[in-house]
Amino acid sequence: QLAWEAVELKNPVTYTVLYKKNDGEWKTLASDIPDCCYTVEHLPRGLVYSFRIACVSPAGVGPYSYPTPKVKIGEEDQAAFQAQEEENRMAAPPTHQTYAFQTEIKRGRFSIIKQCREKFSGNPLAAKIIPYQPEEKDTILQEYQILRKLHHTNIGQLQGAYVSPRHLVLIVELCVGPELLQALAGRSSYSEVQVRDYLWQILSAVEYLHNQDIVHLDLRSENMVIVEPNLLKLLDFGNARFYTPDQIITVDGCTDYVETMASELLS
Repeated sequence: QLAWEAVELKNPVTYTVLYKKNDGEWKTLASDIPDCCYTVEHLPRGLVYSFRIACVSPAGVGPYSYPTPKVKIGEEDQAAFQAQEEENRMAAPPTHQTYAFQTEIKRGRFSIIKQCREKFSGNPLAAKIIPYQPEEKDTILQEYQILRKLHHTNIGQLQGAYVSPRHLVLIVELCVGPELLQALAGRSSYSEVQVRDYLWQILSAVEYLHNQDIVHLDLRSENMVIVEPNLLKLLDFGNARFYTPDQIITVDGCTDYVETMASELLS
């Protein structure tokens, strides 16, 4: 059992645990740990280990702690060693070398969406590539902080992310299909029941977001994709914000699409 002192910050933080086998290289054992403790399991036995901790906040990864004293765990277990190697691969933070980038899907105001493939599994995914200036880093990372909290059938799921000195790359599930308005316009007719079903899916996603104290601020057809069979996915959280009752949220970046704005915001 590993335990450490909490880092006190205004924004929520998580922790990453690294381990070193004998005198080998440091490797990631676990990430996105919300608590100040972690139970170490499934490490190969009969080897000597050291551990160290890092705090991860919206500003980035903090300095690593000093290594723990070396400790020997049990007896050798080859099956456990193989299982740990696979677990290390899954827990290791992704980098640009994790994915093969392919064709461009869409180009937005502040980002580019490309299809990509995870090299290890071959799974097709989508990469949202967001350039930023150093002074914008905290703001840009907010989209990642929001997406990592979301798990809903009608919301595009975050699969991974990494940040470089000039770009944030969000890896999300690949949602192939027409935008909502195109899906409706492409039909010769559609029933009230079908429209009701799409509306129910939108409201289900929005209700879930509001229960998580998140507002999307950019609900429009272009950010809703219909995948088979008639499943709606809400995408693009670039304007989304965490909400608290005493907070005033400005909509300066959300006024480019007058036709989808609330009437009370129109001057």
